[in-house]
Amino acid sequence: MEFTLAATFMFVPIMAGLGTVGISVIRGMEVAGVNSSAGQMFSSGVDFTNATNVNILIQVAGNLGLSASGGNGVVILSELEGTSAGAVCTQQIIIGNAGLRSSSYVNPTDVNSSGDVTNLNDPSAQVGSNLPITLSAGQTVYLAETYFNNSLYAFSSAGGTGIYMMNIF
Repeated sequence: MEFTLAATFMFVPIMAGLGTVGISVIRGMEVAGVNSSAGQMFSSGVDFTNATNVNILIQVAGNLGLSASGGNGVVILSELEGTSAGAVCTQQIIIGNAGLRSSSYVNPTDVNSSGDVTNLNDPSAQVGSNLPITLSAGQTVYLAETYFNNSLYAFSSAGGTGIYMMNIF
């Protein structure tokens, strides 16, 4: 009888916590795979303004719930170019639910339908100083940022309900 009570109040919550952590770890690995695939494709010249290529990325995301302009996640792809004054974003393409999260590094406001930044002198096109690498003038890198909502598998007291990944190519 005492063991049953102890098991109910100790082992059941522990097992539920282990299940939650395990699902979150698996989901984190899936998000890392989507981020890596998106960044590699973008840096290789895949045009994500083409719906066919966006659909390929959605298939790569599998059951994470990514859609072309909504869903449970967002993929932000940015082309960054070094200048004598720092770095500037020359192209940015957002796939998924843009309302979930913005880029941690640059959020240009003047972007055309092809993702090209039309005003490179606008302060919003300037890359923040928090970029983990320094770009030389003329150097180009590709930044992939991916965020997926994880609220179904996380406790609100755990400090967040999303999984964010970033890679530079």
